[in-house]
Amino acid sequence: MHQLLPGTVLTQIDAVAHETQPAVAPTNGVVLDRLVLNRPARKVKFYFRNNRFKRCYSDLSEEQVKTLALAVHRNASQKAVNFVFDDDHYTLTPATKRLVK
Repeated sequence: MHQLLPGTVLTQIDAVAHETQPAVAPTNGVVLDRLVLNRPARKVKFYFRNNRFKRCYSDLSEEQVKTLALAVHRNASQKAVNFVFDDDHYTLTPATKRLVK
């Protein structure tokens, strides 16, 4: 017996519904100029607009600290990464200066 992968056979109703759905545009976040992550103190500071404005968060959970550290080290070294933090959209690019303590 052969197994079908999901989405390989579309009914006529599914095909029409797929064609009528608008394409979702990717959300562009605020491009960060600098990010400072203080892991022992569980604080993060996002600097944007040529280091003139910043947003600070303190008392982060361990999960939030680990997620930010992974995004800073692994993902953003080659390409831009969009992420949501506290319902705000941010973009971390390879040009972003990063400091992790």
